[in-house]
Amino acid sequence: LFRSWADDLRATGHPVIVFDAWENDIGDEAAVALMSSIKIELERWTSQLPSGKKFKQKAKAATSSAIRELRKAIIPTSKVIAAGVLKKATGIAVEEIFEAYTNAPTNPPKTLSDAASDTLECGLDELFKSSLEEHQKRGAAIRAFKTSISDLIQLLETEANANVPVFVFVDEVDRCRPTYAIKLLEEIKHIFGVPKICFVVSTNLDQLRESVRAIYGAGFDGHRYLKRFFDHQYTLPEPDNESFSAQLLSQESAIRADRTVNGLPARPGPSSLKKSIAVIA
Repeated sequence: LFRSWADDLRATGHPVIVFDAWENDIGDEAAVALMSSIKIELERWTSQLPSGKKFKQKAKAATSSAIRELRKAIIPTSKVIAAGVLKKATGIAVEEIFEAYTNAPTNPPKTLSDAASDTLECGLDELFKSSLEEHQKRGAAIRAFKTSISDLIQLLETEANANVPVFVFVDEVDRCRPTYAIKLLEEIKHIFGVPKICFVVSTNLDQLRESVRAIYGAGFDGHRYLKRFFDHQYTLPEPDNESFSAQLLSQESAIRADRTVNGLPARPGPSSLKKSIAVIA
């Protein structure tokens, strides 16, 4: 269904991305895999910009900016610098502190007692300050990322005749690891929530609710939590064989014929090719 819907939208000039979440469930950063798929489609449209360098350079700059800001948003440097800050201030590595607590939780060694001095407090203060600054930078990076993506879409709309919104189909979310599935939805909502991008998620909500409970606990209201991510929800009906057969037998159908032999036993009442195909199906 997704593939056919995507083909229809492409035929009407919409940029379309089909992202198989299960296929990309190979790492911890869901946003990286998703951005990779989006980047490929937007670059395909960028190639359709007028041949002059001006527009293509603007598109390239917007793409580079988006990638750079996304990196800042999803890979905070605080974890990288944390150990260095504490080591520089106290002379003791974070791993040494954790190891000391693990090996002697009731009687910390003298080195740990020494570390719990004004020097250690100073190091922890610096670490906390750097974490606060990193959080502020992350928020700014997310806003800058959204601006860069919006600028690129606007350029493609005005100069490459792209119809908006850009559609991103996300499939097979319920088959992913619970941690990956939830992180993907959270990053779609908080990082990729950009005007003129429409996300369509195909999933089994019952199964996804179980994934939420696996992360947040059995008593967690997974249904209420998931409703925050979706503006609209549609449930596809069970397929009806006779209706499907009628579609197969449209006027343009290659199997439509006035005289057919279906090989089925004769039945009382009206018989038709449509009913025969439905029975076989």
